[in-house]
Amino acid sequence: MQPVSALSTSEKEAICQDTLRRLVACQKDVDVILFHNLRVQLLTKVVGMWEKDGRDQAIQTLVTFILGDYSNRRGHEIAEHLLYDTFSRMPDLDSYDGTEYGKLLQNIVEGITEKLPPRNKSLPILLREVPVVTTDALDVVERLCNADVKSGEPQTHSLSDWVTLGLSTMRDLIINRPVLEERCLSVCLSCTVHENPLIRDKAIRLVANQLYALPSCSIPIEEFASERLNHMASEAADGLKVEDEGTKVLDGKAEEGSKLDNADAHVDNMSADADVKAAVETAKLVTLVTEKSSLFFALCVKKQTLLHTLSTVYAKATKELREAIDKTVGSNGGLASAFSSSSPALLQLVQSPVHGAEGLLRVMLQNIADNAEPIRDLATCVLRLYHTKNDPRFLIPVLGSLKKDEILSVLQTIVKLPE
Repeated sequence: MQPVSALSTSEKEAICQDTLRRLVACQKDVDVILFHNLRVQLLTKVVGMWEKDGRDQAIQTLVTFILGDYSNRRGHEIAEHLLYDTFSRMPDLDSYDGTEYGKLLQNIVEGITEKLPPRNKSLPILLREVPVVTTDALDVVERLCNADVKSGEPQTHSLSDWVTLGLSTMRDLIINRPVLEERCLSVCLSCTVHENPLIRDKAIRLVANQLYALPSCSIPIEEFASERLNHMASEAADGLKVEDEGTKVLDGKAEEGSKLDNADAHVDNMSADADVKAAVETAKLVTLVTEKSSLFFALCVKKQTLLHTLSTVYAKATKELREAIDKTVGSNGGLASAFSSSSPALLQLVQSPVHGAEGLLRVMLQNIADNAEPIRDLATCVLRLYHTKNDPRFLIPVLGSLKKDEILSVLQTIVKLPE
């Protein structure tokens, strides 16, 4: 009987490589579930038997096979087995980024985004079921949320689908993996103020309609939206200060030049420039309000008492910013259109208006009146507000809901209003 000799490292790798090749090649012969499950287990065990130096190549071979067979769930099953088997050999660590498991997960996640269409739900399913989701894997999903796609065929699918995949994956992780909630929610919130309206609108719908209803997310979402609203007011005020300083410098230079130029022509040019500049600044402020405050407006629809917070910020804002907010809130489909004349929060605001926010209240009332006749309770509250503020402009939207004698008592004041 010949003595048994240990195999060398190269001999072991040769046997493992041949075994791996045979297991990958026998896919068509293992349709029976029993043999398929055995094959999946053998594939992961063979890779685990490899010495560390050669294991990377074996894993890459298996990952390539997994991605090529992912659409019919077989690749998903092998990926899960391989990830769990790799993770079982890892020591307890605070982070698995850069480890064998972390690199494997990142390769599979990146491969899914490159090989599968964005409407395929394999990515969120995989990340819900793996042992640990690494930061590197989350970075891949975050890039999808921001439409930073590195797909092999990016022209085949719209960016909208990739953004939807990224955001829906973040939502699933928030719900199913509480340990990742803070990071994933932060990504979703940052997308709500993204400069790209496609990303911003999708993120706002997700946060306001789904995540805001989660008890653990409601407070952080509200705090973020409020902070963005206040930051917008500060940013607008600072921007106007810079513009004012620049205008003073330009006016000084223009004054020096006017000594040499025709005075009348100079005044006309300055007036035209001022009109153009005012229009440009208004458009900039409307864009600023849309980008930074749309999430807060969406939350106001879900929690209408936030309207009082909006009124407080509005009251402290600059005149130019208040006008921009008025345009945004009163636009077609804007915040005002989400309120009805029977909204308790609106009635409360009419009864106890925030000083300085009367303009916002008038926009809300006018928008409601344009869509439906205000109810009697609202008209009565507005009539009381008129007697308190002595501002007949509040009455215009609710005239149709006032009684005849009430209209006659205020008619003279309304007639005196400028056109």
